[in-house]
Amino acid sequence: MLSDVPDIAKATLVTFLQNNITGLTVIDEFPYGNEAIAMPSVTVSTNKPKRTPCMTPIIVSQTSPNESNQIVANEYVADWDDTFQLDLWCRNKAERSNFTQLILALFNSQEEDSSGNDKPDGLSLQMTAHFNEWCRYEIDSTQCVDDSAAAQRQERREKITVLVNCREIAQRTYYAITQLTLNSQASDANSALTDDSSDTETFNYFEP
Repeated sequence: MLSDVPDIAKATLVTFLQNNITGLTVIDEFPYGNEAIAMPSVTVSTNKPKRTPCMTPIIVSQTSPNESNQIVANEYVADWDDTFQLDLWCRNKAERSNFTQLILALFNSQEEDSSGNDKPDGLSLQMTAHFNEWCRYEIDSTQCVDDSAAAQRQERREKITVLVNCREIAQRTYYAITQLTLNSQASDANSALTDDSSDTETFNYFEP
């Protein structure tokens, strides 16, 4: 199991692209400068993940106490925000335009659910390697990359920026509190009211 949440989020998107765009090779990292890749291909790379811890962990789910009186709790402990870069590598402009539109359409494929209700743009995918948590992927920008070096390599590239957000879940083990004993010295007997004022304080207030 992958342990790093941004890597799990990237692997989830890579698998989704592989399973839903025919004829496109999906690679989980940016290629080296001298690396030859099959075209059309899309490479997926992370940028600079940012982790924001929760002030107080929130229990998402927990087990019943076991024979040792322990429970296992899944807790929401932090948020992750990242920017993925998708680089689409094609042989010509027509191929690039075609696969760019396929990627954009796939990212917007959840805009309408089975009931016909509108949904936000972007993808919501479950990270099966991270407690089935949902991760959000939204396209931020697209840019054609046409330079002399690319022309010499006979490639056409489209750079697609994707905003990514998901929760981090931590699994922790606790001893369950199954019995609570409350000791109190207060008496439930009603004391009789008397005129004894020896333990009281009296204040006189005067109007100015």
